Amino acid sequence: MAASYHISKTAIQSLSRERGVALRRQGLSPDQVTEAAHLYKAGQSVAQAARALNLPTKSVYDALKRAGVEMRPRTEKGRR
Repeated sequence: MAASYHISKTAIQSLSRERGVALRRQGLSPDQVTEAAHLYKAGQSVAQAARALNLPTKSVYDALKRAGVEMRPRTEKGRR
Protein backbone atom coordinates (compact mmCIF):
# COMPACT_ATOMS: atom_id res chain seq x y z
CA MET A 1 0.00 0.00 0.00
CA ALA A 2 2.80 2.40 0.89
CA ALA A 3 4.45 1.86 -2.47
CA SER A 4 1.17 2.44 -4.29
CA TYR A 5 0.81 5.88 -2.71
CA HIS A 6 4.54 6.66 -2.65
CA ILE A 7 4.67 7.18 1.12
CA SER A 8 6.43 5.29 3.88
CA LYS A 9 5.01 2.39 5.83
CA THR A 10 5.32 4.53 8.96
CA ALA A 11 3.16 7.22 7.36
CA ILE A 12 0.50 4.61 6.54
CA GLN A 13 0.56 3.41 10.14
CA SER A 14 0.30 6.95 11.53
CA LEU A 15 -2.59 7.86 9.25
CA SER A 16 -4.36 4.60 10.09
CA ARG A 17 -3.97 5.19 13.84
CA GLU A 18 -5.25 8.76 13.49
CA ARG A 19 -8.37 7.40 11.83
CA GLY A 20 -8.95 4.71 14.47
CA VAL A 21 -7.96 1.73 12.35
CA ALA A 22 -6.83 -1.18 14.52
CA LEU A 23 -3.38 -2.32 13.44
CA ARG A 24 -2.15 -5.83 13.97
CA ARG A 25 1.42 -6.43 14.92
CA GLN A 26 3.77 -7.61 12.22
CA GLY A 27 5.79 -10.74 12.85
CA LEU A 28 9.53 -10.90 12.41
CA SER A 29 10.81 -10.84 8.86
CA PRO A 30 12.65 -13.93 7.62
CA ASP A 31 15.93 -11.99 7.88
CA GLN A 32 15.17 -11.06 11.50
CA VAL A 33 14.39 -14.68 12.37
CA THR A 34 17.66 -15.78 10.75
CA GLU A 35 19.64 -13.14 12.64
CA ALA A 36 17.90 -13.94 15.93
CA ALA A 37 18.63 -17.65 15.46
CA HIS A 38 22.27 -16.87 14.67
CA LEU A 39 22.64 -14.74 17.80
CA TYR A 40 20.87 -17.32 19.97
CA LYS A 41 22.93 -20.22 18.63
CA ALA A 42 26.08 -18.14 19.21
CA GLY A 43 25.24 -18.13 22.92
CA GLN A 44 23.16 -15.01 23.46
CA SER A 45 19.95 -15.29 25.43
CA VAL A 46 16.62 -14.65 23.74
CA ALA A 47 16.44 -11.33 25.62
CA GLN A 48 19.93 -10.32 24.42
CA ALA A 49 19.10 -11.25 20.83
CA ALA A 50 15.84 -9.30 21.09
CA ARG A 51 17.65 -6.21 22.39
CA ALA A 52 20.23 -6.45 19.60
CA LEU A 53 17.42 -6.49 17.04
CA ASN A 54 15.31 -3.91 18.90
CA LEU A 55 12.38 -6.35 19.12
CA PRO A 56 10.16 -7.62 21.94
CA THR A 57 11.62 -10.68 23.70
CA LYS A 58 8.35 -12.63 23.43
CA SER A 59 8.20 -12.02 19.67
CA VAL A 60 11.75 -13.30 19.22
CA TYR A 61 11.10 -16.31 21.45
CA ASP A 62 7.93 -17.23 19.55
CA ALA A 63 9.63 -16.79 16.17
CA LEU A 64 12.57 -18.99 17.20
CA LYS A 65 10.21 -21.71 18.42
CA ARG A 66 8.20 -21.57 15.17
CA ALA A 67 11.44 -21.79 13.20
CA GLY A 68 12.33 -25.00 15.03
CA VAL A 69 15.32 -23.60 16.91
CA GLU A 70 16.18 -25.87 19.83
CA MET A 71 15.77 -23.79 22.95
CA ARG A 72 18.18 -24.05 25.86
CA PRO A 73 16.80 -24.66 29.35
CA ARG A 74 15.99 -21.48 31.26
CA THR A 75 18.43 -20.49 33.96
CA GLU A 76 17.97 -18.60 37.20
CA LYS A 77 20.89 -16.27 36.34
CA GLY A 78 19.87 -12.67 36.80
CA ARG A 79 16.43 -13.54 38.19
CA ARG A 80 15.21 -12.15 41.47
